[in-house]
This record gives sequence, C-alpha cells and structure tokens, in this order.
Amino acid sequence: MTNQKDTIEQVKSHYKSGNDDYNLGYFERAAQTYHQALQLIETLEIQDNICNEWRCDLNLSLSQAYCHYYQLKDAEKHSKQAEKLARTLSDQIRIAKCFDNYGKIDMIKLSFNESLQNYKKSLDLKLKVSSQDNLDTADTYYGMGILYLRQMKIHNSKEMLDKALRIRLHRLDSSHLMIAECYYALGQWYYMVCDYYQALTVYNKCLKIRRGILGDHSMPVANCYCSIGTVYHNHYQLRQDEELNMYDKAQSITVDIAGDESYEASEIYIRKAWLAIDKDETSKSLPMLLKCIKIRIKLFGNNHLNLIEPYMVAGDAYNDNEDYETAIEVFNKAITISNNILGGDNLLTAELYWNIALIYSNQGKPRKATSICQKSLEITECLLGENSYRLAFAYRTMGHVENAKYKYDKAIKAFQKALNIFLEIEGNDIHSADIPFIYTKLGDIYKMKDERYNCEKDKDKSMCMYEKCLEASKLIFSEESLEVADAYTKIGLAHSASGEGNKAAATFQKCLDIERKIVGDKHARIGKTYQRLAGANFKPSIQTALDWSYKNLNLQIELNGEFHEQVLSAYHSLMLYSAINDRSLFDEMNQKADDLQRQLRNNPSATTSLLGILLYSL
Repeated sequence: MTNQKDTIEQVKSHYKSGNDDYNLGYFERAAQTYHQALQLIETLEIQDNICNEWRCDLNLSLSQAYCHYYQLKDAEKHSKQAEKLARTLSDQIRIAKCFDNYGKIDMIKLSFNESLQNYKKSLDLKLKVSSQDNLDTADTYYGMGILYLRQMKIHNSKEMLDKALRIRLHRLDSSHLMIAECYYALGQWYYMVCDYYQALTVYNKCLKIRRGILGDHSMPVANCYCSIGTVYHNHYQLRQDEELNMYDKAQSITVDIAGDESYEASEIYIRKAWLAIDKDETSKSLPMLLKCIKIRIKLFGNNHLNLIEPYMVAGDAYNDNEDYETAIEVFNKAITISNNILGGDNLLTAELYWNIALIYSNQGKPRKATSICQKSLEITECLLGENSYRLAFAYRTMGHVENAKYKYDKAIKAFQKALNIFLEIEGNDIHSADIPFIYTKLGDIYKMKDERYNCEKDKDKSMCMYEKCLEASKLIFSEESLEVADAYTKIGLAHSASGEGNKAAATFQKCLDIERKIVGDKHARIGKTYQRLAGANFKPSIQTALDWSYKNLNLQIELNGEFHEQVLSAYHSLMLYSAINDRSLFDEMNQKADDLQRQLRNNPSATTSLLGILLYSL
C-alpha cells in the first residue's frame, strides 16, 4: 500500500511538471512527462477509481498537448481513451471536458459544425451538474468564443468570450493565467474588427499577467510580443523599430522553445515579411513568406484558413513590385480558400476584395475597382451593420479608388463616411490612428481640387483638414511623436504652396525639433526635412536655403556614401538654389551631379528577385 501511495505521489509530481511545461509552451516535453506518469500508473497492482481518474486526466492532458503541435491523430486517440475512462467513472464533468477537447480538434481540422456540436454537448452536460457561472462552464464558453472567432462570427464570438472572462474574473484572482488567456483572445477579436487601440490594451494586460507568472521566456509571452507587434504595424505605422523589436523578442523565444519550423515561428516570418514590404524591402520579405507557406502547407495541407494570411502578404509583395496580375491571382487563391471554408459572404473575403480593388485602381481599371469595392462594402455592412471599424475601412478603400479616378467629390464623400464612423464609435475618446490619416487624405484631395480648379475654398478646406489632423495626432499619439511631425510637414507644405515661406519654415522647424528628439540627427527623415526647410527659405533667404541644402548633402553622404541617388538629388537641389547668384557653385554642383549620374547609370544596383520562386510555391 505504501508503494501505491508513493507511486501516486510520483504521478502527481510528473503531472505538475507536465503542466508547468505545457504552460510555458514546451508541449512535446509536456507530452513525454504525461506519458511517463501514465506508465507509472500501469505498474500499480491495485487499479481503483483514483487510478482511473488519473488515467482520464493524463490522457486528456496528452491530447491537449498533441493539439498544440498538430498531432491530431494522437490527440483524438487519447481524447477517446479519456472519454472511455470518464464514462467508466460516470463523471459528467470529465465527459464534458472530453467533448470540449473534441471541439478543439474539430476546429483545427476546420470541421466547424462538428466542433460546435461537441461544445454544445459539453455545455449541456456541465449545466446539468453545475451552475452557469462555474469555471468548467467558462472553459466551454471560451472554446466556443474561439470557434466563432475562427469562423469570423463576430457577435457570437464576443458574447462567448465576455461570458468566459466574466466568470473567470469572478472566480479567480485577477492575475490568473486563465484570465490572461481571455484577454489574449479578446485582443484577437479587437484586432479582427480593426479596433487596434483596444486590441493593444488587452494584449498588454495579458502580457503583464503572463510575464508575472511565467517569466520572460515562454511561448505565451512570445505570442503576446508577436501580436503586439502586429498591432503596432496597423496602429503605430511610423514605429517600425518598436514593431521589429517585438518580433525579434518573439522569435528569440519561439525558436528556442518550439523551433524554427513550428507554426508559431511561421507567424513571426509572416509579420517580418509584412514589415519588410512596408519598408520597401520586398526582396527581404520573400524568403520569409516562402518559409511560412512551406511550414503551413506541411502542417495543414493546401486548403486551410491558415494559408490565407501568407497569401495576402504575398499579394501585397507582388503589388508592391507592380506585378498586378500575379497579385490578383494570389488574392483569388485566398478568396477560393475563404469561400470554400467560411461560405460566400464572409469578412475575410470582403477584406480580400479591398486589396483587389486597390490593385485594379493601380492598373487603371476604375470600373472593376469600384465594382469589387462595392461588393466589399455590401458584405461588411450586411454582417456588421452601419457602425463598425471594418465598414469604415471599406469606405476608406472606396475613397482611394474614387480619388484614383479623379472623382474628387465622390472620394471626399467616401472618406467622410469613414471618418464619421470612426468619430461615432469613439466619441470624445478618439484613439484610432486612422482618424488623422483620413484628415490627411481629405486635406490632400482638397489640395488637388484647388490645384486643378483654382478654388480658394478648397485651399482653405485643405488647410483645415491638415490642422484637424495635427489636433487628432496630438491627442492620439502625444505632442512629440513622428505622427505629429508628419502633420506639421503637411501644414508646412501647404504654407509653401501658398507662397508663405516664413510660416512654412517655422512649421518645418517644429517638425525637425520633434524628429531630432525621436530619431536623432542621423536619419533619412532628417534629410527630407532639411530639404523642405531649404525650399521654404528659398524666397526669404537664398543663403539660408543653401545652408539647409548643404546639411542635407552632408547627411546623405554620411548615411548612404557618395555613390547614391539621394546624394545626386542633394546636388540637384544645390544647383537650383545657387543658380541665381553663385555661378561657380552651380557649375561645381552640376559637374558633380553629371559625374555621379554617369556612375549610377553604368553600375546599376543588382537585386535578385525571388518572386518567381514564391509564385511557384503558391
């Protein structure tokens, strides 16, 4: 009997070790430990209900661990063993937990109807033997919330996740891992509906809890870093260094724990690829996209929702490379998968339509662009109603399409609709980065109308929009942010266009002061502002304009070396400003520009494109 007790204690110790590894994200190691505990139980001479309870729980834990590294056959096998034992014990809660696990397995397999049926069976059993605000019930609500989120059933998902969080907050300490799990899922929900501010808020809550309990080196913490980086990509689009820092942190942890061929690693590859495209480094994005797609095809096959996002980023890469036909082909592949799995009119397909509409617009196919953009609008409004961030984004896309057709009034109407939705949702507490962005776009369109039709009212409206952009940027980002610096730039350019050199120079100086505090003196942004200051001072003081142009030239040489197009541009600027009263300087700059242009023409930079390889892999 002593041996029996000792063995059970060893089983408990192994179970705890397995759970610790599971929480940290070492799923294979956790599975091995659970196996060892099961083997220990088999050595016991007396097999009673206590042993069967342990067998049931360990088989269920094994199944859950296998789910995390997508060994679904093993996951199903151990879940069935757990269910058989639970039925032997006549334990309704344990049987219900097996149904929860079947629901998770079916969700990974994209068998959504079967998954929902299993969750409903679990919920029915739990409600028969326990209260509605029980922690076991919360687990089922959570699973259903994730299932609905996977299907992009937005309202159902939020309802279930809120129920799960409410019960867990009532029953558990506020810094419990299960509460962090809810925060993380809600972060995904807010991200899906494009409420990036709220997504960042709950991701940070989740990160704080996970770091407090698990430390800095765990998969749940790495997942938070990756997700926060993704929010930065959409909400703080000028903070690319912070975004990359998040991905680097996530990658360091992920590769160590899960390996560089894991699903979690593929998430980071795709995020870094997306960032590279935004930084005009498309060639850097392609190897990462290839790796991501290969990992996901190996894990899930060729027809899975997890392939849609890499296809979307690949489409962006082709679009960025002006290979529009291939971009559309890749987006259509993603639409086929989306429609096959989620049905015809779904939010994912609506988003893919946005992307294709913008490509048609770039191709100069305005009718196709408008038609497909209208489809996106109709699907989004039908599914989410008249007041949603996604609908605002659809109107914003329509604004881009109409603007590309030079239909300025229609573009203004679409952008204004998008803006009104943002302001209606957020009220006095504005926090979306898209609000200043739309003010800027409206300012740009009024500016183009003024240039085309010479209308003073449009010039005034343009300046009004830029000033509203500045106000909104200060509220959303802080007084000293790159977004505020960009708003000052727009206002400065408007003053320059109106011939108000002194006002423009003062505004550009505000921009420069902010930029220096954030990025320092040795940054490409600084050179652009030097050039704007030179232009603003051209009429008031040619010597001041020359001084700023020299600063830009020296900075470009320091940043890029003497053999670079930015240096050539700086020589041309000095030629412009010296042409009036300094012939010798003009001749010197002209000679340097001619020499450099000849060298650049004779030695074009060689870049190797992987686009063909990427297309082949798709």
